[in-house]
Amino acid sequence: MSESGVEAIVSDYFSRLKQALAPLPRSRRNQLLDDLHEHVTMARADLADESELSVREILEHLGTPEEIAAEALAGSRRDGGRWRGRWPLGPGLAWFNEGRPVRRRAIASAAAVVVLTAGTCGAILTGDSPPPAPVKTDSAEMPLANSDCSPPTDAGRSGGPAATLTSKATEVASGTVDGNHWSLWSAHGQSGATGLEDGGLVINGRAYGLCPGFPNPAELEMADIGPAAIVYGVIGYPGLAKIRLYASTAGTFDRGQPLPAPSVTVVHGVSFFIGTLPRSACDYPSLELNSTSPGVSAEHNLGFGSCTAGKLVPETASQGIWQLPSGQFPAGFRVGAGNRSGSGRLVRPGGLPPEDSNCSPPTNAATSGGPSVTLTSKATEVASSTVAGKHWSLWSAHGRSGATGLEDGGLVINGRAYGLCPGFPNPAELEMADVGPAAIVYGVIGYPGLAKVQLYTSTSGTFDTGQPLPAPSVTVVHGVSFFIGTLPRSACDYPSLELNSAARQGSSQHNFGFGSCVTGKLVEITGSMGAWNVSR
Repeated sequence: MSESGVEAIVSDYFSRLKQALAPLPRSRRNQLLDDLHEHVTMARADLADESELSVREILEHLGTPEEIAAEALAGSRRDGGRWRGRWPLGPGLAWFNEGRPVRRRAIASAAAVVVLTAGTCGAILTGDSPPPAPVKTDSAEMPLANSDCSPPTDAGRSGGPAATLTSKATEVASGTVDGNHWSLWSAHGQSGATGLEDGGLVINGRAYGLCPGFPNPAELEMADIGPAAIVYGVIGYPGLAKIRLYASTAGTFDRGQPLPAPSVTVVHGVSFFIGTLPRSACDYPSLELNSTSPGVSAEHNLGFGSCTAGKLVPETASQGIWQLPSGQFPAGFRVGAGNRSGSGRLVRPGGLPPEDSNCSPPTNAATSGGPSVTLTSKATEVASSTVAGKHWSLWSAHGRSGATGLEDGGLVINGRAYGLCPGFPNPAELEMADVGPAAIVYGVIGYPGLAKVQLYTSTSGTFDTGQPLPAPSVTVVHGVSFFIGTLPRSACDYPSLELNSAARQGSSQHNFGFGSCVTGKLVEITGSMGAWNVSR
């Protein structure tokens, strides 16, 4: 195929796409076209031998222009969330170190990327995708990709009488897998992925759930039935999904040994899949699930606990990335130490975006409050003042700038050193120090310019805003915002805080959970989750 012929295929595709996107505002339409042009260009560059067939496959993975436009227009109509998202853990769910996954939902505009981790730490991924459109966190709205999955499946009670499921649902599909008969049931009054997950699966006359936890674009269960593990689940994006399974390591997005692809069927407009693995369910401590629906992909890592014959294997960990460009699955994202979760985005190669710092190593609350020289010997003073009668000075690490410099430096209060890096990169970092009768809170907002910072009491694992707290003082240092202030009570009285920040180029929302406090030290952060690029 000549080069001009290949270019004609691409040109025709984008001409159709531009026409389909005509109802969108011009700026949004141009951004989406630019993003997809860049994706196609980069995908073509990776081809060993470009041909008409290979280029058509790239475009088919993106989805038809009409499908992309429909999703973009739907996302445009959903705009308007403003720090109203409530992402509760739900019954029976707690932080990863308590043996259950954290599942949260995010609502993204078309072509946006949202990273949600449910495990031990949130992180920014690096990749080849341009910055995404704003992310919404409005609990009243949800994209088709996510189902309102509740209550979570109880693995211990799975395998019970079919009537516990079928009495409240309607059969919508059936078949056999490895000699076992199965039937899929949708809950009365529900549709799409919600109906399937609120219904469930019957295998050999026994009931098995289809809701591992809180809303996700892809849900997977593994059943210890017979010598070969049975895996099944739902991909909530519309249309027929392509699914790949791999052995993996919990808390990563590592792809190990490829596993047989399950059978996929469109039911209620979404994809239901079911298949077997080569070995027993007891032999798979973690699985990687990659799915590509028309125009969009999702990547999930699942950890599994001990298996019991005839029952589902309990999920002990889960993390996911969705709204990925079609067919792109970041590999090797390894979760760091600590008990944190995050929401992020893909960024261009060559470094993190200006609003995120390469925050490492994390602050150690137990060693905080030590001699100031441990900090000042490697940093330069960039700001100072007083808070609640205590002198503080802010230090930036030698050779660093912006938020990275401040977080790799730290804060000195009354001659004692306190860190400024709670964990992995985030647009907003916060620490709370038990120094004096009133808690001292301070941190960095990585977006350029002066940020507005609001603090609230909260509940760990949610984005609930409780009692408003005094706004801290904010100063621009190194082009970003440093904030510091006091709370009305002791640091021991705040088990959770909500931090909302708004800068000229973006807003972010974070929830922090805190552990026990020790006089003169930082309070350990025991849980964290965030959403950024939220609409203001």
